[in-house]
Amino acid sequence: MNNYNFKCQACSQVNQVNLDTWQSYTLRKVTKAFIKLNKIKPGYGLAKHLKLPPSLDNHASIDEWLALLLADNAYSFKELKVMLLNKVPAEYLA
Repeated sequence: MNNYNFKCQACSQVNQVNLDTWQSYTLRKVTKAFIKLNKIKPGYGLAKHLKLPPSLDNHASIDEWLALLLADNAYSFKELKVMLLNKVPAEYLA
């Protein structure tokens, strides 16, 4: 028997979530998916190509790069990949 009156716990808590935290959580999910989809290698060196602090590892660099790009505009993963390929050598992608 279906219970159509149940309340989704996550949905009922949306009003209680700080929007900055919610956006950070969503960005982390997007970043993880982008890294996995594009097979970004772990390690260092990518940051200098993205004009970010060299102390960031490759995955943190992608996270920061996406945060900067997506703060102002919306892009598809395909558009983001083209932008990334125009900035970094292929050696950083598997």
